[in-house]
Amino acid sequence: GLQALDLDTSRVQQIMRLTVHCGCKLGSWLLAIQDEQGLPHDWATVDQLDDSTSLRMPFNSDSPSPSSRLGPKSRSERMSITATIERGSGEGSSLGSGGPGITSTQVHRPQLFLQVLRYYEEAILLDPDNYKAWHMWALTNVRAAEEHVVPAGIVASGASGAATKLHPCVVPAIEGFFRSISLGRRGGVDILQDILRLLSLWFSHFEDEKVEAAMREGFNNVEVESWLVVIPQLLARLKREGDLVCDLLMKIGLTHAQKLIYPLTVASKSDNEARCNAAMFVMRHLRHHFPDLVDEAL
Repeated sequence: GLQALDLDTSRVQQIMRLTVHCGCKLGSWLLAIQDEQGLPHDWATVDQLDDSTSLRMPFNSDSPSPSSRLGPKSRSERMSITATIERGSGEGSSLGSGGPGITSTQVHRPQLFLQVLRYYEEAILLDPDNYKAWHMWALTNVRAAEEHVVPAGIVASGASGAATKLHPCVVPAIEGFFRSISLGRRGGVDILQDILRLLSLWFSHFEDEKVEAAMREGFNNVEVESWLVVIPQLLARLKREGDLVCDLLMKIGLTHAQKLIYPLTVASKSDNEARCNAAMFVMRHLRHHFPDLVDEAL
């Protein structure tokens, strides 16, 4: 590795930063080029996947890499930023390899997304605190879910025979956005779009247990100040007493009561009975800590 080159620490860090930057660029370029070439959408659907394997990656500093979702790899392949796309079902090819009768435009969508995610994975392995790598990892998972593409080698989890299955890229996207939001706040990055995308994923899969578990874990690992900019969106989703939206609003209210009490009071007077009840549930909780403030608002 780099240690064998006997380079000083600053030079090693510079090389690693450049490698991470290249990995992020390669991923975005690969998707852009294939879109430009009109890649055929020949993908597996969620219903065709095996139910046996979970894709869950705990959101904590001890496991920063998303590698468990991308299938088994040798050490040399895992650490190579230029790893080529694996063959899939005998139809794919190494990107740009020029194999017999196969061109780069024939790389199938599941193989493409696998390779793009691996580029971002390599960047994360080299720099687990890199905002852009986590941001791009999350966005690519969102795109795969939106296009109903399942990256090659990834299998879904869930109860067999369920009417609908959660796309296996949704939870990774949620975890990636939580990580990028946390890192972006530390680095002074504008994270509003990441927050809005995260909320969109959450609200689109609001009843899914895996999504709720990922959101609950993420909220415990990201500063509560991150959510102040989306208080209106959270209040608009008040529908049930004691759900995760209420939990988050109560957490916000404990440290930023003055920013929450007035809009919460408005919600408590809504014609929608469910929203009104949920808002009052949060208000009752906050009254234990800020009785004067709540009584004055009401």
